[in-house]
Amino acid sequence: MSRGGRFFAAGLVLAGALLLLDRTVPAVDLTGTAARWWPVVLMVVGVVGVVRLLPAPDAMIGPLLLLLTGGAALILTVQPVPAWARPLLLPLLLLTAGVTLLLPGGGARSGNADGGLVRREYVLVARPVRWDPDKHPLLDVRTLAGGCVLTILRPPERLPEEPAPRLELKSALSGLDIIVPHGLKVHVDVRGWGARSQIDTAPTKADAADVTIVALSAFSSLRVRVAV
Repeated sequence: MSRGGRFFAAGLVLAGALLLLDRTVPAVDLTGTAARWWPVVLMVVGVVGVVRLLPAPDAMIGPLLLLLTGGAALILTVQPVPAWARPLLLPLLLLTAGVTLLLPGGGARSGNADGGLVRREYVLVARPVRWDPDKHPLLDVRTLAGGCVLTILRPPERLPEEPAPRLELKSALSGLDIIVPHGLKVHVDVRGWGARSQIDTAPTKADAADVTIVALSAFSSLRVRVAV
């Protein structure tokens, strides 16, 4: 079973167990508890992402946003603050998110292959990805409020008329940290809104590149650097 299938099966088991408990033990108010404490889930996901990205702090934009969003939502739900301060919470959340995006950052983590020439990755919680262009000439990574440190392995020699392996990135509120081998010629094309990029490799034209990276970004950061 694939990673996605295992997560789906685990979700079904959890949902079934909670429904069974709710209907067999009336004293347990799961609906009320869930309505009050659901932001904790966002905060846990954010903490997991931060912990996994400690070696790559530039990739923490997504997990930190989840932490901030979960914390603000928890305050709004539990309401431990005075009534006069509650209208200020949403503007402060937006300001904090904007400042976080403006701070130095980058990054991303992923994993999982689906076989064939194309490999697709869907990243929410931060996790590392290793891409072998020899096995999968096209890697498609999509991430939402996540972080990803992606390591590119050295591609094989190819004929001049053969297309270069291609990495396609589609990200929103995320950090992507791309690590390339020494001597690899990389062409990077970054498009989108609110995107921040830091390219530490020498610029290379598309027709001379060993690997092509195309990034479509919405308020995300991208860093391309050479392996230490």
